[in-house]
Amino acid sequence: MTRNEALALGRKLGGQAIKHKPAPTCCPRCGKQLNGRSWHSYLGHLGLHGLADRYRLWRGDLEAAQTRLRQNGLARQDPVTCAWRGAFPNYQPVMERS
Repeated sequence: MTRNEALALGRKLGGQAIKHKPAPTCCPRCGKQLNGRSWHSYLGHLGLHGLADRYRLWRGDLEAAQTRLRQNGLARQDPVTCAWRGAFPNYQPVMERS
């Protein structure tokens, strides 16, 4: 059965429904404008809120949490071969819980 045949029978769009689902115009938690973002980008933004709120280290600061995630990601990509020239800091797992 093709996709068009399934749609003709009244079946749902499945993953296509989420692909085309628009994100809200602004974040309900921080008020940041989300115009033009995909639904998955919006979910990622909400996940960053959850991470920033979860650990006392950031006290809800989204930029600090995002910076730490970016630094840890870079350190994880190449921790051995670039350690000798100091290109990436050592990976620092988040240990503090609120």
